[in-house]
Amino acid sequence: MQSSGLRVIHPVYYANDLVYPFIYALKLAQASGGELEIVDVRTKPEATEYIGVRSVLEQWKVLPAGSFRSDVAQTGLRVKKVVREGNKRKVIERRFEKHQHDLMVLGVPDNQTNRFSFNGVAGHLAHSFGNMTLFVPSLGRAFVDEHTGEISLRTVLIPVADQIFYDAAVGALADLLRYLPISVENIIMLHTGNDFPPLQQNKQFKHQCREFLARKPLVDAIVNTSELQDVDLIVMATKGRSSIVQKFTGSNTEQVVRKLPCPLLYVSM
Repeated sequence: MQSSGLRVIHPVYYANDLVYPFIYALKLAQASGGELEIVDVRTKPEATEYIGVRSVLEQWKVLPAGSFRSDVAQTGLRVKKVVREGNKRKVIERRFEKHQHDLMVLGVPDNQTNRFSFNGVAGHLAHSFGNMTLFVPSLGRAFVDEHTGEISLRTVLIPVADQIFYDAAVGALADLLRYLPISVENIIMLHTGNDFPPLQQNKQFKHQCREFLARKPLVDAIVNTSELQDVDLIVMATKGRSSIVQKFTGSNTEQVVRKLPCPLLYVSM
């Protein structure tokens, strides 16, 4: 990551549930003094919602009412909007391959109206991106207030298989927090099985970490613990096309994303 702030890419590729992922992408870029690239690959029938950067910044009191486009740069935020037609996945991949963003923010459609699949656009993008991907559900607990722009990241859940997955997830969390004016109060390290694996903990988060041992399928353990502990963010490490969830439960990775009770930071190792 660059010291000048997070370079965030936000692909917009479907018609519904546009607001929440855009809010997260904008806030993380703005709070870090970074860059936001919005890549809109919707077809004309899908493009029913307008993406208004200034209107949101005005609502957050970052900009005064009636601001001009040139005022955005004065906040330290750089915004680029790209509208393209063609193969959605290929258009988006060309953008992040060329510009090497730090973070990609993707929306997860409402579970009751859409079936998320890693064989779809989002899954292909997350696997090919190479850096952190933030999945934002249309429902559930939020750590960015859409009305005020306030960030409240109190509790983070990290599923732990072994030291490698722990190091990758905690390292990504540290990278993200390095750019944001917030701190995490609690980090829940979740392991499924009979015994918690021995870990050399990151010194930065040593006092915030708590070990949780669950004797149930990992997908259920992640969702249930997140709901009971009011988790604001799940951080899940991946290795290539296999994640910690696949390590334990095979094809159930998609179930975690479908049932997300809060945003999930998907970390490529």
